[in-house]
Amino acid sequence: MNFIFKDFIPKHAASIDGVILSGNWSDLKSGKPEQLVKDLKETLKYLEEKHIKVVILGQNEIYNIPYPSIAAREYEYGKKISANYVVGKAYELNATLKRKFDPLYIDIYNYKDIPPLSNKYDPYMFDEHHLTKYGADIVVEKLYNNKSFINFLK
Repeated sequence: MNFIFKDFIPKHAASIDGVILSGNWSDLKSGKPEQLVKDLKETLKYLEEKHIKVVILGQNEIYNIPYPSIAAREYEYGKKISANYVVGKAYELNATLKRKFDPLYIDIYNYKDIPPLSNKYDPYMFDEHHLTKYGADIVVEKLYNNKSFINFLK
């Protein structure tokens, strides 16, 4: 991070079209969303001063067991059970960041239904919170339907 903020960006700011900030925001070292909000505001201010456009890619949902296990159970039982395994901290943090950073915050969270298996039976995630290619394609589709993201790309 020091290299990026103290060396790379100052030397190359004029040639940077934009920055997408993304991460597992719920994996806080401090455990406090207030610190994350403060840190993101400082980062946004820094990039703004360098005249660099920014969007923040939202928090995806996190499960307390591997998602393929949930998908297999849903497929087998023919019943939606994913809500039983959602980690609430990710949902709450997503809502906080969305509220604090709208319209720069691009919400990718799946609120009601997790996507079904693909037509090749690929799950949406390969563990508790990392997307498969199929899941990433679903997120990209959400991004391309988001006005803030489209404006960022222009």
